[in-house]
Amino acid sequence: MNIQGFSRDFRFGMFELQPRERRLLKAGNTVSLGPRAFDVLICLVERAGHLVTKEQLFSHVWPKVVVDDSALQAQISSLRKILGSDVIATISGQGYRFVLEVASDPCRWLGMRCAEGRISNRSKPRNSSWRGAEVDFGNAGVPPTDSTEAALISRALQRAPRTLSEAPSETR
Repeated sequence: MNIQGFSRDFRFGMFELQPRERRLLKAGNTVSLGPRAFDVLICLVERAGHLVTKEQLFSHVWPKVVVDDSALQAQISSLRKILGSDVIATISGQGYRFVLEVASDPCRWLGMRCAEGRISNRSKPRNSSWRGAEVDFGNAGVPPTDSTEAALISRALQRAPRTLSEAPSETR
C-alpha cells in the first residue's frame, strides 16, 4: 500500500495512527501491529463511517496477490483485539465500517476552534480555571512543519485536560 500521499495523522479514541511512520500509538505508547493489519486499518480509518468493501481492502492491502476472505478476517480480528471489538463493524457479505469518530485536524485534537490560521480556545468563559492554549499554525488545519510549531502543540496538549472528567464543566 502506498502511504506517501498521507500528509496527516489520525486520532480516534485513545489512539493515534501515523501512516507515514507506520506507527499506531495507544495513549502515547507504540502498539505492535503487523504490516497487513496496519494497511487494513489505514483503509478503514481513511473512510471512517463509510462502508469499505472487501474488494477495496483486497486491492489496497494485497495488490496483485490473490487471497481469500480468511486472510482479511484474520487482519480484522487482530485489529479488533487491539482497538476493541465494537470499533470495526461487519457489514455482512459486503465489507467493514470503522465506527469511531476520527480527527485528522490538529484543531480537533486540541479541542479548539480553528479560524483563519489560528487555533483558539477563546470560546471558553474568561473566568474559567482551565488553562487552555492558543497556537498559531499559520495555516488552519495543517499539521506542524517545524520543531517550533511542534513544541507549541506539545505544550498545548500538556495543558489540555487528559479526559473529559478533568475539564471544567463549562468546556464540556
